[in-house]
Amino acid sequence: MADILRRVVGIFDKRYRDMGDGTHAEVIAIGDLDQPLTEAELAGLVVDVLLQANAGVNIGNVGLLAGDELVGEVGIDQTTPGTTNLVYAQPFDGLLEGGLTELIGINEEVNTNDYGGSVGVALPGTYSGEITQFIFHTTEDGSGAILIPSGILYIFDVDPTIAVGDPAMSAAERLTMIGQVWVGSGDWKADANGASAVIKDQPIDFHSLATLYFAWLHTDATDFNDGAGDDERLRFNIHYRRES
Repeated sequence: MADILRRVVGIFDKRYRDMGDGTHAEVIAIGDLDQPLTEAELAGLVVDVLLQANAGVNIGNVGLLAGDELVGEVGIDQTTPGTTNLVYAQPFDGLLEGGLTELIGINEEVNTNDYGGSVGVALPGTYSGEITQFIFHTTEDGSGAILIPSGILYIFDVDPTIAVGDPAMSAAERLTMIGQVWVGSGDWKADANGASAVIKDQPIDFHSLATLYFAWLHTDATDFNDGAGDDERLRFNIHYRRES
């Protein structure tokens, strides 16, 4: 265990010494919150904070900024009968990214209305959330063209095992699909070295998962890597928000 600093805002601070036997004993009253403690005084402490409002005084927004340290139990004591105040706790990063992932590789030919191979994006844990943004990139490492393809990105909760060049997904694979995102040729911005498209108006919710799976259906009239020397590539990234 560790020493505990118990703070009742605007009233008092008390310090409780870890007695080494599973108990704590009050050793000193430190003072009022109006006199902030120094880092040296806070070092090694567990800080308990109680916000206690007098009659007629409401408690507004409360933030817990713990940095790399741990946050313990957060309790709300709402004593007014019939109230339905919302309690929202978010003890994790608000926005995360999946990482750059390849949908079509330089040696993979994908023709009109064919699929690229399914790929997985592992999450740091098992949780639910919402994909808020999709970022697509095309490049060319050989003698082909910078493509600005139209297509559909399908999202699955299990690996559909779609292979490069498949003309269709099976009925069973389709039943594991949890979302789809449309990308049009007009969504792209291109120059001599590559092209990119950002889709923010098609958010996708996902239930509690450890890995998200994706497959690209190529609906564009221009094929990927259908000519000698073509090294055309399609990659993507996602931004997502955790909800559990």
